[in-house]
Order: sequence, then C-alpha cells, then structure tokens
Amino acid sequence: MNAQPLNAQLVSGFDPLQADRAPQLQQTPLHLAPVGAKAVALDFDGGRLSSDAGLVLLKDLDEQLGLTRHLAAVLSDPRDPRRVKFPRHDLLTQRVFHSAAGYEDANDSNTRRDAPIVKLMLDRLPETGAPLASQPPMSRFANRVARSELSRLARVLLDQFLAAYATQPQVIVLDVDDTEDRVHGQQEHARYDGSDGGDGCMPLHLYAGLSGRLMTTLRKAKRFTGAQLLSVLKRLVQRLRHAWPETRVLVRVASHFAYPEVMQGIDKQSALSYVTGLPSNAVFQAWAREVVEQAKRA
Repeated sequence: MNAQPLNAQLVSGFDPLQADRAPQLQQTPLHLAPVGAKAVALDFDGGRLSSDAGLVLLKDLDEQLGLTRHLAAVLSDPRDPRRVKFPRHDLLTQRVFHSAAGYEDANDSNTRRDAPIVKLMLDRLPETGAPLASQPPMSRFANRVARSELSRLARVLLDQFLAAYATQPQVIVLDVDDTEDRVHGQQEHARYDGSDGGDGCMPLHLYAGLSGRLMTTLRKAKRFTGAQLLSVLKRLVQRLRHAWPETRVLVRVASHFAYPEVMQGIDKQSALSYVTGLPSNAVFQAWAREVVEQAKRA
C-alpha cells in the first residue's frame, strides 16, 4: 500500500488550524417577561441549572388563559386579611406548578419553597425573593376547599373550554370516563375499588371526543352511580345549550356507565344522543357468536 503524506489528503485552500480559531456562533438568549423590574432570560451558558425551567413557559400560558386567576377567584378565604402572608392565588399557583413539575405532595413545599424557578412563577426574585409557602399553610389551604367550591372549580374549567371556540360547533361528542388515582399511605377520602384492586380515588373526566380537549374534571372517591352521572350530564348539557343552542350533543360512555337511568334520561332530551358499550358475559358472548355465524351464512 502506498502511503501518502497527510497534507496530500487535505482540500486545497483549507487550513484546519484556521478553522479551529474561527469565532463560534453565539446563541441569543430568550428574553421573558420581567420580574421585579429585572429582566429574565433563558440561555445555555452552563451556569446555575434547574430541571424545572419548563415551568416558565407554563407560566406564560397561564397568564394568557388566566386559569389560576379564575380558579382562585371562586375560592373563599376566611383568614384575617391583616395576617395573610400567602394569598390564595399564590397558594393555588404554587400547588399547581408543583404538581406540573412532579412534586405532588404538600410536604414537597418544605424543600421547594426556595426553588428559584418556582419563585419566578409567583413573581418573586429567584435569589433574594421571600420564600414560598411551606407544608402547613399549603395543607390548610387544600383542606379548606368545600364541596360547593369544587363544583365552581369544575365550572371554571368548562368555561375555559367554551372560550376556546370562536363559533359553536355543529356537534360535540362528550366522552365520559373515570381514571383510577392510586394513593399511598393513609390519605383521606381514599376508597378501595375492587375493579382496580387498590386504594384510591376515581375522578371523572369529561372530554370533547373529536378534539380531545378537556371539558372538566370531577373528583370523587368512588365511581359515580347512575343517578350521580345523570345529574352531572344534565348540568353539563344545560351549560352547553346555553352557550351553543344549535349544537347537537352525543354522549359516549364506557360499558360500566351503561346505567338504565342514564340512557333513559338522555332519551327524554331533544338533540341529545348516546352511544355506550355493553358489559360482556358468557350469555352475551354466545349470542354474539350466533349473530356472527348467521351473518356469515346469509
């Protein structure tokens, strides 16, 4: 094999040493809304790092929607205003952003009350700003919410959903489903659910089936009964009718929500239909196989 000098393999007119000395491209920082008359920017210079920086973008979305502001407005606050250190909006925002970042428990507030990014979420300076609420005021805030206020919180989420539409749609597919929220330890209001085999809660989620948008969520320890689900659907459809009188509503539920009172209640209303799964058993499966065989012979 004939070996060639290294210089013979280089491109003519190209000096790699000069290329190494070429100035590197500088990344332009992303400037965000100021906090306390100080500029806030995102860069990648490898200085002080945080794994929670994505909350900054979430804060901008919250300010556009006004979600936490509207949610806090429907909550009561019996505390003496002269002694309030943490307003209800700050407590709610801190709790929401903690959950979004994966800090689900109230006692996480003890270790995260000086987190710079979370301070920014509440318009506090990350280094010199006052600490956030700890676990005791956060727990008192959560336990102070009454059942009637939970209903008002659900209506705020529904109003956010309605405001996302510029014009009323021709049809809305209302998807109804519950999701197991497994708990750990001796948490209050948790119940054992035989179908899921564990202790937890069963919050009810209502989505728009065509767009996938969340309409609202209702928290409950046990699965909704037929009468309870029908009551929720009546109030929800009434609100939809008020906003969109010409929209046709189709309710789509899973088989465990195929209560007779739900289907009969929907049948009594105009421009309202339903489609539901049916629970399976040995008799139903035998009947289904017979129907399939008859269809094949035909």
